[in-house]
Parts: sequence; C-alpha cells; structure tokens
Amino acid sequence: MTTAGARAGRTAYRGPRKGEKAGMARMNSVMLKVVVAVVIGSVFLYISGMAGISAGSKQISALRAQIAAEESRRQQLEIAYIERHNLDMIGDLAVSRLGMVRPDASAVRVVSLPIDGVDGDAQTVYDASGE
Repeated sequence: MTTAGARAGRTAYRGPRKGEKAGMARMNSVMLKVVVAVVIGSVFLYISGMAGISAGSKQISALRAQIAAEESRRQQLEIAYIERHNLDMIGDLAVSRLGMVRPDASAVRVVSLPIDGVDGDAQTVYDASGE
C-alpha cells in the first residue's frame, strides 16, 4: 500500500468554512450573552434574598426586645398588684401615713346578731369606749 492510496480514502478536517465561522461566532456571542444574563440574574436574586433575610433578622431582634420589655412590665404590674392586695401592708400604711390606730383587744367585741331572721352568724363590732 502506498501513502497516496491511504490518503485517497480519508479527507482531512480543515475546520469550518467561511459561512460556518460567522455562524459559530454569532452562536458563541449569543451563548456568552445568555450566560452573562443568567449569572447577573443569579447574583441579583442572591443579593435580594440576603437583604430579605437581614430585614427579617432585624425584625426578629426588635420583637425579642419588645417581648423582654413587656415581660418586665408584666412583672412590675404583678408586684404592684401583690402590694395593693397585701392586707398587712395596707394596715401598716394606714397606721404610718394616715395616723390610724389599730384597735386593742378590749375595743373588739364579737357578738352574734340575727341577719334577716337567721340566728348564729357572728359579726365583729368595734366599740370605741372599749365596752
């Protein structure tokens, strides 16, 4: 076999022809533009997503601070409620601020009085003279 006979059966690839080169160049340009558009769109979506997450995080922090403030206010109101309903404390304030006097044992007399025709109910009667 000669080398001339081997070449006759095969043709060498010489690359694209003139018209094919222009078409491939246009296709490459379009593909490049599509890839750039996809990348820019992806970056935009990523940044907007991160901005949304940041805004949500700030809102959560503000709500947590508000919850802590409301919890503190609730505790203060509970303490004030307990103070207002503590009978010993009310008695002490009446004596110290208003000058009231606690009755002695001799000034208090427990008697049984009929209430609407029913016997047996005891009521406390305060006697200023001690009798």
